[in-house]
Amino acid sequence: MKVVKNINNNVAICEDSAGNEVVVFSKGIGFKKPPTEVDIRDIERTFYHVDNRYLSLIRNISDEIVDIAMEIRDYAIRKNLAVSGNLLFSLIDHINFAIERVNKGMYFALPIKNDIRFRFEDEMEVGKFGVKLIDQKLKIRMPSDEACYIALNIINSETEASQQQAREAMVIEKITSLIGEELGIEINRDSISYSRFCTHMHYLLRKTSFQSVDAYNELLKTVMTTNPREYECALKVRTLLEESGFGPLVDDELLFITLHISRLYRREESE
Repeated sequence: MKVVKNINNNVAICEDSAGNEVVVFSKGIGFKKPPTEVDIRDIERTFYHVDNRYLSLIRNISDEIVDIAMEIRDYAIRKNLAVSGNLLFSLIDHINFAIERVNKGMYFALPIKNDIRFRFEDEMEVGKFGVKLIDQKLKIRMPSDEACYIALNIINSETEASQQQAREAMVIEKITSLIGEELGIEINRDSISYSRFCTHMHYLLRKTSFQSVDAYNELLKTVMTTNPREYECALKVRTLLEESGFGPLVDDELLFITLHISRLYRREESE
């Protein structure tokens, strides 16, 4: 992956193998003078389709605030909230500004706070988690309304994510057609096995980190031998994903795709 522009010491804009722009988090990546190559194994997280307006805002924000925003975003995902790739950056900007307000003694009531509290319980739980985290990590006591403000960031992100979901659905349909053609099967889109396949594909398309595990490399070699047709199909799926802006994919993710294609193939053949 090629670094094309540094944002700060640990964040850079890169270009993947398909020429797509991606925001990359990696310790010390900003010390490399672009253009330069970075080993994909050193990358901690990647974010596609980030609004460029956010990038200049995070240039001088502390690593502590970035880490807090990352934990809040991860918590929202664990709550199964469908958030967009921009959420992390909107949270970073919001938390930084909120801390500045508190330090200056400036407090603003949110007029719709009661509506948020009663209608968006999961998002409010994330907001309360964020307020508690700021207190624990930075020893800054935020006003109670801050949980509502964080929840509002989540809600706005979910609206944006609905558009992303439509894009993902189109790509998954292309993947389904490709698998059907390559393996010569008619995939039943109403089956439970296909529903599970789509769930795993959505997970893959929303990936934000690369983690290489040596044991997986050996397993991939085994799968290449035992399931050659599915592996060749997975290679074509990887190409399709990268051309669609979802990439690049490392070998571990190629293994992930191959195994799920094999499972779908076996179940469609038996039904």
